Amino acid sequence: MNIGSAKPGQEIPVLVHPEDDATTKLMEAVGTLSNDGKTFSVIVTREDGAQQTHDFCYRNPLKALSNIDEIERSTGLRVGNGKNS
Repeated sequence: MNIGSAKPGQEIPVLVHPEDDATTKLMEAVGTLSNDGKTFSVIVTREDGAQQTHDFCYRNPLKALSNIDEIERSTGLRVGNGKNS
């Protein structure tokens, strides 16, 4: 599954990196599309067990989707399901 095919309220695995360092190893997180389809929330569980929630407006998920193909091509990872292809 990928972000573009997520249904409202459905949790999907996503891969993220810290905003301040795009070169770090990708971490798995959980993403959920809002019921109205206008926001996408990502919950990241840090190594210490603390959780952080990040909400993105509709435009930001579209930008992220446009970057997924580039990430997959450059890393060989399948971003949509959190597993290596």
